[in-house]
Amino acid sequence: MFGWIGVLVVKEQGGVIINNKRRLDKYAEKHRQNPTLAELKFKEYFSKHYNNLKIEFQKPIGKKYIVDFYIPTLRLAFEIDGNYHLELKQRIYDFNRDNRLGRWGIKVCRITNSGVFSKKNLLEFIDTCIKAVSYTHLTL
Repeated sequence: MFGWIGVLVVKEQGGVIINNKRRLDKYAEKHRQNPTLAELKFKEYFSKHYNNLKIEFQKPIGKKYIVDFYIPTLRLAFEIDGNYHLELKQRIYDFNRDNRLGRWGIKVCRITNSGVFSKKNLLEFIDTCIKAVSYTHLTL
């Protein structure tokens, strides 16, 4: 249902990788204006239960990455994964992307769309991710 991985790259439909900051910003803005139901639910739930943390939606990172949600103070990203993330090619891509962001000090937590709609699991998932990152920050 959910898992802690490492980090994340965004692909336009058709598999084209964005490698231009201006285009990336436009792509992120387009997605901010047209969120998925799971993204809306996550944002609503996060805002209600974690209003002490600033979270950014569809946040560009560098020149070719966009994360669904980002907490700058924790350097923590959340990815809401649709069914296509279960395909082997996409899983490999996500793994490599997560590792790249990890080298930049950004941790990524991934949850499926269906996981977002399970309130108990969602709360547990967010808590686990925040605690893991907070613990890492405290022990370094």
